[in-house]
Amino acid sequence: MRKKRFKKVLATLTGMAMALSLSACQGDVKEDAGTGQANGEVGEDQAAKEDGAHDAPEPGGEGEIVTLTCYFQNGNNGVERYPWFEKYLGEKFGLYLESRVQSADSSLLAPMLASGELTDIIQIGNKTDVANAVAGDMLLDLEEYREQLPHIFGNEKYQSAIQYAKDTFGGLYMMPLLIGESGGIGIDPQMRWDLYKELGMPEIPDMDSLLDVLKQMQELEPETAEGLPVYGLGAFNDWDGNGVMYCAFANYMVYRGFAMEGFSWLAYLKNDGSGDVKYLLDDDSVYKEALQWFFRANQLGLLDPESATMNYEGYTAKAGNAQYLSTVWDWFSYGDPDAENGEEWWGHASVWPEDVEVPVSSETPVGASNCIGISSKCADVDKALAFLDWYYSEEGLDLLFNGPEGMLWEYDDSGKRILSDLYYENDYLGNPYQHPDGGNVNNLREFYFDIAVWPTATAEHGQRYELETDSYACVKHTKSKLKEDFTENNGGYASRYERAEAEGKNLIVTSPVLSFVAPAPDDIEEIRGQIGEIVVQNSWKMVYARDQEEFDALWAQTQADAEALGAEQVFADAVARWEEAVKVSEKYLK
Repeated sequence: MRKKRFKKVLATLTGMAMALSLSACQGDVKEDAGTGQANGEVGEDQAAKEDGAHDAPEPGGEGEIVTLTCYFQNGNNGVERYPWFEKYLGEKFGLYLESRVQSADSSLLAPMLASGELTDIIQIGNKTDVANAVAGDMLLDLEEYREQLPHIFGNEKYQSAIQYAKDTFGGLYMMPLLIGESGGIGIDPQMRWDLYKELGMPEIPDMDSLLDVLKQMQELEPETAEGLPVYGLGAFNDWDGNGVMYCAFANYMVYRGFAMEGFSWLAYLKNDGSGDVKYLLDDDSVYKEALQWFFRANQLGLLDPESATMNYEGYTAKAGNAQYLSTVWDWFSYGDPDAENGEEWWGHASVWPEDVEVPVSSETPVGASNCIGISSKCADVDKALAFLDWYYSEEGLDLLFNGPEGMLWEYDDSGKRILSDLYYENDYLGNPYQHPDGGNVNNLREFYFDIAVWPTATAEHGQRYELETDSYACVKHTKSKLKEDFTENNGGYASRYERAEAEGKNLIVTSPVLSFVAPAPDDIEEIRGQIGEIVVQNSWKMVYARDQEEFDALWAQTQADAEALGAEQVFADAVARWEEAVKVSEKYLK
C-alpha cells in the first residue's frame, strides 16, 4: 500500500529553510507577524498561548525553586510542557522558567516595550525592538557580568557577534543567536524515485523540463492506493510574507540561486551576494518566472487546486499521504522503511534539474537578528545569568539539540556519537520519544526556536551539534532498497547533495553579508506593506489565471499599482541598505 507516514521535522531545518525563507531570520524581521503560525505553532489551546504561563513545580531538593518569566518572540512550542527539562533546570539551577511565546500578531511584545516591563529573560527578533528596549533602559548590559558568563566571553567563536552587538546597541544588551557556521542545505528537491525509474530516468535540464517529467509520472500514478488524487506539487498560503507568494520563492527562485533575506519586498539578489540587487516586478524578474512556472504547472493539472486556500498543516498532511510527486524539502520524503524496503518499494529521493543552484548556508559570524538578554528588572539576576551562560555552553547546546545521553543518542565503540536504536524506533518514524519524566526529548529546542549556534555547526568534539543533521550519524540505520537503488544510479552517492559537493556544482554558498542588512525605516515599511498586499493577492490570481492573456494583464496591473504607491522609493531603499551592509560587514568578516 503506497501510503507513508509523515516524518515530523525539527523546526531548524525548517530553519535552515528559515535562513532561506521569508521569515527574515537574518537582518530585517520586523514584518514577520506570522512567524509562530508559519513554523507549525502548536499548543494546548489559544488561551494558554496568550497567557503563556504554566504552574511552577513544587519546590524540592536543595533550596527553593525560583520562577523567572521568559519570552521567546519566535517561540514555536512554548506552551508545550517538558517536565523532564523543568526537573533538570530545577536540579541544576534551582530555576523554573514560566514561558510565553509570540502570538501571530506580535501582541505580547508591544505592550511589554510600551510599559517597560519585560520578562526576566527575553528573546527579541529584530534590531528596532532591541534598540527601543535599550533606549528605555530595560536590559542589562551583559558586559558588566563577564565573570558570570565564561562560556560566552571565553568562546572565540562568539567574539565577532559580541562586538557587533556592542557596536550596534552601545553595549552587549542582547546576545545574538545562530552564530557562526551553519553548513548544509535547507532545501533538497525531491521526486518519487520509483516512478522516475519507471520512466527510464529521463534527463531534466531545467525547471520547465521538471514539469514535463512530473506530468509523465502523474500519468503513471494518478491517484494513491486510497483513491486520493496525486499532483506534481502543492503549495500553501500561510507563509506568504515580504509581499511574495512564499511557495513561488521556495519552489523556484531558491532553485535559481536567489535569496531575499534582509531585503524589502521588492528586492532580491543572488544568494552569494554577487551581481546587482534586482527589482521584483521587472518584466525579466525571476519572481515573474516563478509565477509563470506555477501557472504552467496549474495548466498541466500538476498543481494541487486547493493550494491557494491551504495552510502548511494541510500541505504536510497531503505530502504525508503521498499525494505530491515532488517536494521542496526532504523531510516530507523519508520516514517509512516499510515502503522503502517492500517487495515493490517506493518513495522519494533527491532529483535535481541540471541547471539548479541549491543554496548552501555558510555562516553568520555576528549571528542572526534574533537575540537573547536579561531584563534590568530581573527577579534573580544570578540565576538568569547562570542559565544564559549554560545556554551558550557545549553542555547546554548538546542537551537542547539532542536530549540526554543514553536516550536518542549514544557513543559507539570508537567513541563517536551516534543516534540510538530508540531514535529510529521513535523520532525517525515521526513519533517523538517521551522522556520517562514527561515530555518529548528530541524536540526540546523547538521550545526556544533559536539557539546560540546553528544545528549543523561543528562542536568541539568534531561532530555537528544536532546529531540528526550529522553526515555520518545516520549511516547505520538508513539503508533501504530505495536508497541502495538511488545510490547505484547516482554515481555511488547516497544523496544528490553529496554528489553536488563532490562534483563542485549545483550549489551556491549564502553570503554572510546578508546578516548585516539593516531594517528599513518606518516610512518605507508603511509603503511596502501596502504594495505587498497587492503583490501577494495578485500572485495567486496569476498562478490560477485562465490563460496567458489574463496572467499578463494581472502582472501589468500589479506593476502599475506598485509604482503608484511608491515602489521606486522602496526599491531604492533596499539597494542603499545592501550597499551599506557590504561596507559594515568588512569590519567583521575575516
